[in-house]
Amino acid sequence: MSFIRLIFVVGIIQILFSSFMLPAKVFAANSLQSIVTQRLEAHFAKRLPQTDITIDINSINEGVNHRKCTNLSIPIPKQLPPGGRITLRIACTAPQTWYTYVAAKVIAIAPVAYTSRAIAKGSSISASDIRFVKDNIATLNRGYFRDPAQVVGLKARRSLSPNTVLTPQLLEAALLVNKGDSVIIQANASGLMIRTQGIALEDGSLGEQIDVINSRSQKVIRAYVLRRGIVSTTAAY
Repeated sequence: MSFIRLIFVVGIIQILFSSFMLPAKVFAANSLQSIVTQRLEAHFAKRLPQTDITIDINSINEGVNHRKCTNLSIPIPKQLPPGGRITLRIACTAPQTWYTYVAAKVIAIAPVAYTSRAIAKGSSISASDIRFVKDNIATLNRGYFRDPAQVVGLKARRSLSPNTVLTPQLLEAALLVNKGDSVIIQANASGLMIRTQGIALEDGSLGEQIDVINSRSQKVIRAYVLRRGIVSTTAAY
């Protein structure tokens, strides 16, 4: 065989080999598992900014995983599912109609607020009382806080140990008005702001409505707590 003919034959073999491998690579890149993974990652990355998202999909039968489909429906949950575990019903309508169930686990790692030290019941939370630790928020079914502003100023419902993840159930709004406190009562009359002195008859947190007595008229009225020592007859806070 001449040298030129040998090169020609080798070239033909390479072309045939390449043509055989290409569809397999393309097919693998568009497997059901990769499509579902990419869509879930994109969805939760958008809903949970500054969070490291990992999608772990259970093994899919190879016959289904590489089945061709030009119209695929993947239902995406709006919220992060409890424990991060979800089961999706994947449906295809073209070129053939078929469906399958895919189980997946979403791992979402983000910094959340933990106690940095022991906190006594009823104590107000300060910035030094908390630290942020990376955790899988998909497993924090009781809730969590990601912003210091959401926590600082609240008070502990019960005594908290160090390294406790803070949840809404563990905290409550701090009292801004205590029963018996002297308060300023604000009222809006015909566009004019009227202020008078009063006495709180109940404890109150921000936004709560409490009974107060007008020191001048001695009438008991309902008013919303605006800030420390100030209440209003309207809820404009």
